[in-house]
Amino acid sequence: MAWFYDKRHASNPLIPNYDSILANDNYLADPAGRQQRFYANFLPPLHHGDAPVLRVQLWLQTCPPGLITIDRMAVEAKLGQRTFMRRFQKATGLTPTEYVQHLKVQKARELLEFTTLSIKEISWKVDIKTSDFFEKPSKGLSA
Repeated sequence: MAWFYDKRHASNPLIPNYDSILANDNYLADPAGRQQRFYANFLPPLHHGDAPVLRVQLWLQTCPPGLITIDRMAVEAKLGQRTFMRRFQKATGLTPTEYVQHLKVQKARELLEFTTLSIKEISWKVDIKTSDFFEKPSKGLSA
């Protein structure tokens, strides 16, 4: 989708006059082919029917990020680590590590949007080790 200023609408009283906005010839353009997945919210699948995995998913929503490990998730699911990892990936389509990364990114996105915290503070809150994470899309995330 591309946004542009069309002078044909400049005299239309129902469309706002953007002359003051465009005085410096600044245009907002969203080039075609740009991936929108970077802007999508993470909506994890919860209707997969695997009760231990669902229990872990709900636990992850409330657990402080610094306490999350694969071992803790497996204990929460009451499964062995390998069994938990296999069932988690089958139920959610993501490995536990990828899933937690998506949760962190979603939480960071919410904090960036709705608080006045600095990037460094947000990085600390969501347990992202480097603020460089926010400067470019993560190649590891794919939706």
